[in-house]
Amino acid sequence: MRRQLGNFLALLVSLCVALVFIEMSLRLYFYGNLDQPDYHTQLYEPHPTRGWAARPNLETRLQDLAFNVPLSMNSRGLRGPEHSLEPDPKRFRILIVSDSAMFGTGVRDDETTPAQLEALLGRDRFEVINLSLAAYSTVQEYVFFLEEGLKYRPDLVLLGFAPVNDIQTNYQPLQEKYQKSLGRPYASLQNGKLAIDYSTAGDRTERRAKKRALRSWLRNYVTDHSVTYRLLRAAVGKFRGGKPVDPNIFLGWAFLEDFAMDYAEPGMTRADYERLWAGGWAVTKALILDMRDKAQGIGAKFAMFIAPSKIEGDSEFRQSVQEAFPAARINIRKIYRELKSLGDAEGIPTFEVAAALDEAIRRGEQDVYFDFADEHWTARGHEIAAEALARQLTAGDLLTK
Repeated sequence: MRRQLGNFLALLVSLCVALVFIEMSLRLYFYGNLDQPDYHTQLYEPHPTRGWAARPNLETRLQDLAFNVPLSMNSRGLRGPEHSLEPDPKRFRILIVSDSAMFGTGVRDDETTPAQLEALLGRDRFEVINLSLAAYSTVQEYVFFLEEGLKYRPDLVLLGFAPVNDIQTNYQPLQEKYQKSLGRPYASLQNGKLAIDYSTAGDRTERRAKKRALRSWLRNYVTDHSVTYRLLRAAVGKFRGGKPVDPNIFLGWAFLEDFAMDYAEPGMTRADYERLWAGGWAVTKALILDMRDKAQGIGAKFAMFIAPSKIEGDSEFRQSVQEAFPAARINIRKIYRELKSLGDAEGIPTFEVAAALDEAIRRGEQDVYFDFADEHWTARGHEIAAEALARQLTAGDLLTK
């Protein structure tokens, strides 16, 4: 018995040593050092109306398996340098409101699209403020704009719309099908007027706190800081193909010619999908128009552009999604036409950058999107997007006071 116990303890020690060796080796491989990774645990803090916000005055790193870059949040919780609330009369002030695409997940502060756009336009005459945060919906961006963005009195408000998930996350009935978790504010129309429901804004924080309290210290440490765990989770997801998904929800009306009922969730009818997406698009349009009205109310111009995900800006990736759902008729131009039609009807200039990203990939550029465990733009992708935006912005009269 004593001998068996000794053998077991020796095996346990050997296993622990092996795991530590693997973890250290992976840290060296992915990050070039043995420092403890921090997978966004320092970046966010609870927020009563937006669900979460970035911590102000923060110097940390954005880390995942695909990237490891420094991150700076200023005193007002915005990415990048400080900006005075008082505009500089010699500079044209642009406020970009968006999600992780403009926030710059995976790239350095000076590599984000807003930072590169400012450099292209000329910092002596233009100032670009990045009012964006990862995973924000249009509702959260709208609230962020009302609470903070208006204080900067911009000359131009530029909304970066993400059709791959904004409609779903704006509308609670769709979100419940899309991600199952709430944890953010939602929009609805009450007697035809836009209304924001903040009652679920704290759900995400409360649920995470309760979940962490129930788990052991070791498990929390592993999920927050272990490269081995991160790699295994990504590998298992790719091997299994991820969780079963309904393309009528994650692509849906925005990217499908028609709902693909071959893949419908049990019990869901075509009428159910039509009702969900009609509600989601209605509140999304109301959010855009009210943001336009609020911007114009302080004398600012308003425009919007589509911040494309990988399925929009990479035709090869789009083909792989099509092959995964052969009965679905994917058409990424559908939502582009809808947004352009809205812009034309309401006098909102509408721009896009997906074609420039796809063209770069077709030319053979391989570093436009991250490929491993993340699908955001690389620094090169942000450069292409900034150049495309600069060309379109300077072609009209938006950049004049």
